[in-house]
Amino acid sequence: GLTYLEPAFADEVEVTMRWAFAHLQEPRGGSVYLRLSTRSIAQPDRRIDLPLERAVLDGGYWLVEPSPGAELALVFTGAVAPEAQAAVAELSQELPGVGLLNVTSADRLFADWRARGPESWAARLLAPLAPDAGLVSVLDGHPATLAWLGSVRGQRIEALGVDRFGQSADIPDLYALLRIDTEAILDAAARALVARARLPLQRLGHVQEELGLVLVVVVGEKKPPAAVMLERRRVDPGEIVECLVGLADHVAGDERRALGRALLGVLVGALPFEHRPALVAMVRQLRENPAE
Repeated sequence: GLTYLEPAFADEVEVTMRWAFAHLQEPRGGSVYLRLSTRSIAQPDRRIDLPLERAVLDGGYWLVEPSPGAELALVFTGAVAPEAQAAVAELSQELPGVGLLNVTSADRLFADWRARGPESWAARLLAPLAPDAGLVSVLDGHPATLAWLGSVRGQRIEALGVDRFGQSADIPDLYALLRIDTEAILDAAARALVARARLPLQRLGHVQEELGLVLVVVVGEKKPPAAVMLERRRVDPGEIVECLVGLADHVAGDERRALGRALLGVLVGALPFEHRPALVAMVRQLRENPAE
């Protein structure tokens, strides 16, 4: 058979090539397909020890470890590492504990899960996350390559990838067009968080005439609430207000914070045009900040 591996970093290429040459010569071995890229990306400053080498060959490892019970994790494969790393850095400012999983071989990871189920390496990797945690996967390949990860523990997944071809441009423009750039990852994370809060988005446009709707999105470290909480209450008929309540400093640039902007974008996009909110309020706790 053919084994597919897609290392993201140079030290992973070394590990996978060494394994590939040995696998080719084994009596029950087979062919190996290494999907590589000529894109120049920053390399991690590390030394691969035996546990990490084993994880690379088993199909994946946490490049950024999630906190126990984390409510969100990003998953990437290959050359989109810079976009995934930038997204997790943005998210971590408002949602601490977000994990970043580097899948080095979706092939080996999937085959092991099919064979061993709950005892598989994929199940062990996802075990630290909350049972209902949201997942966002991204790669410069077909989104179905990683979409199956949502079935490992029954978690919702937003799968980003390439499903159309023929465009010609530089990498930033292509990634933006195909929705696999950092902005797209943040938008997908917002959708996953809103879905985790069980907000009935499909019903938001059908607000009864005698009842207004207030949407309050709480994002931050404070427990409770969870990372995202939604509150609905009565207001004046026909009035729709969206409020973002967070723990970050309230400065002029807060409206442009990545997670807040993406969350509000999902909520506003769920409303038909005639029900779009007349007011979007950004409400945050104030702290000392020289920028204010």
